[in-house]
Amino acid sequence: MHHINVHFQGAAVSLFGAKASGFQRDLLLDATQGRLTRTATDGTLIPELLAAWDYDAQKCRWRFQLRQELSFHNGRRVTAKDIEFSLIAPLISKFTTPERSGVSIIQGAKAVKPDDVYRNGMLEGICVLNDREVDIQLVEAGDDFLADLSLDPSSSIFPIEALKRPGVDLQAESKSSGSHLSWKTHPIGAGVFRIARVENNGACIWLQRVGLGVEHSVASVRLTTGPDAPKDTDILDGEPANPYLQQLRKVFFPAARGIIGVYFDFSRAIVRDQRFRKAIQLALNPQEFTKFFESSKPTSTIIPSNWDTWPTATIQSDLSAAKRLLQAVGNTYDLDDVRLSSLGRPKNGEESAWVKQVIERLREIGLPLKKPPAATGELFFAGFGPSVASASRLFSLFKEGTGWVSKLQQPDTLYNQLLADIVGADKERIRELTRQLHEQFTAQVYAVPLVEQPVGYWINPNKIQTLGEFQDSCLCLNPVRVL
Repeated sequence: MHHINVHFQGAAVSLFGAKASGFQRDLLLDATQGRLTRTATDGTLIPELLAAWDYDAQKCRWRFQLRQELSFHNGRRVTAKDIEFSLIAPLISKFTTPERSGVSIIQGAKAVKPDDVYRNGMLEGICVLNDREVDIQLVEAGDDFLADLSLDPSSSIFPIEALKRPGVDLQAESKSSGSHLSWKTHPIGAGVFRIARVENNGACIWLQRVGLGVEHSVASVRLTTGPDAPKDTDILDGEPANPYLQQLRKVFFPAARGIIGVYFDFSRAIVRDQRFRKAIQLALNPQEFTKFFESSKPTSTIIPSNWDTWPTATIQSDLSAAKRLLQAVGNTYDLDDVRLSSLGRPKNGEESAWVKQVIERLREIGLPLKKPPAATGELFFAGFGPSVASASRLFSLFKEGTGWVSKLQQPDTLYNQLLADIVGADKERIRELTRQLHEQFTAQVYAVPLVEQPVGYWINPNKIQTLGEFQDSCLCLNPVRVL
């Protein structure tokens, strides 16, 4: 068993909450919360917080069974009521969180209001059977319900008592959404690692392994963030040009290819008008944005190019056409109301260079963007590192229609076909399905990808032998073997 020091190079001053990058928050949540299940390389689900599960396709009903002897880091046993609360929490949040879309197909979810206070049995579609089992009734087919929940550590299981901060019981004030977000600041979960110590206002976090029965070579992890990496850093997430990387002997393991671009909140009416999305797509030329990212190249797809080779449609920017489309949209909607999402935006208001370029281009076509960012803004700027499986599974979310996803006009089965065929299938068949996914995504303008950039980790070869296939942004670090 070994200790590993991980540093995130950048301007972030804390690994907690809004001060951290989305990647840092997800990684920390993944380590402390765990996930309901993990996905194996062949696409099958592996038990983690859940020991077993069953889906009755005829009744659209799931049954989840907790792992035995599972405890939160505060010492309390996890029960099926905690599953119930964790599924309901996004629905009673006053903010439109991404997790809400995943649970909104539970029977009775539409009757739950953002200011409701949680109580056992409040959602008719969730029935707690005993301490370890819960039944979940869906209003429609939900073959991927569990897999989709397991993609996001924010959809894991967390204790209701962790939402009460000293001196402020937000739940008692019917502000469950606020407390739900405060839980993310100092997460208490049932994951493999618990937060053992916090230093420098969240710039340094010590994690200690607590078990879960998962195989590990890592007993503890020190996470740090900031412009300067400690000298004893073993794994560094940072820019290739950083001089500190010389000390790590430039051993670089690419983990994925990040897709950076503009994403939409489809809960807003103007976004559901495809003319609006198309106008933004035509206003942005991916070639303009490669200068902002090291070793990047323009892209028009969320599916990374290093997975396989297949024809990629190129979107030609056209400012004149974008202006005409936006003017037509302005006859129906008030363009002055369009604003950016505050998720991931810097507190000091100083946007990154590539975001400034996007805003400049959108203003050129007549989108004012003068209002301050809001929690449910129409536009969201982000980057993520998809695999073929995660990119295809993204299409399963399009059937829902709330939050950061879209609702397809026609039933979509492409992602199901791809996941079903991905193991041992003919490469030409997989390539064709992937091409169709790409073309459908591009044609419907579900997002506006701009550049693709290698995402990886620089490691100290004196300590770390290999990172293996480090595709999940998680801290389980199962593939890491320490010399």
